[in-house]
Amino acid sequence: MFDYAELARRALGKPCPPGLPDCTNHWDTLTCGQRTEITELLRRIADRKVERHLREIVGSEVSYLQSSSVLGGGISRVDTQAKSRTRPQDPPVRVDFILMSAGNEHRIINVVTEGSSMTKNYYDQFHRMLGAPDQGYGYMVAKLEAKASRP
Repeated sequence: MFDYAELARRALGKPCPPGLPDCTNHWDTLTCGQRTEITELLRRIADRKVERHLREIVGSEVSYLQSSSVLGGGISRVDTQAKSRTRPQDPPVRVDFILMSAGNEHRIINVVTEGSSMTKNYYDQFHRMLGAPDQGYGYMVAKLEAKASRP
């Protein structure tokens, strides 16, 4: 369901994440091999994160909100919320999916949970690491590999 290449591009600033009108396009500075490496690491991390979230919402009632919208350029936003059936006193959790459409196929390119954008969070982290003189690409990859390898 995810377009991991698009997720990686956006997490590296191509285009700038929502709410960040000016950013550095780190994607275009990477080699083809580096792009593949980052995309694969993000795939592994995102898959684990989604799996964990799915376990958390088992037993929840998911509803689609009327605020869903077409953003243009083949991009749309589907707004949902999950309300726990086992803990009805808990407030609903808002999860919005940003989709890119190509013909009849729709792929997730960003997830916004309670107002927090996945691609913007990754961009902020990657930008700090890539811009720090004592860190850089190798450091960022090592951090992502460590995260992807956690049980």
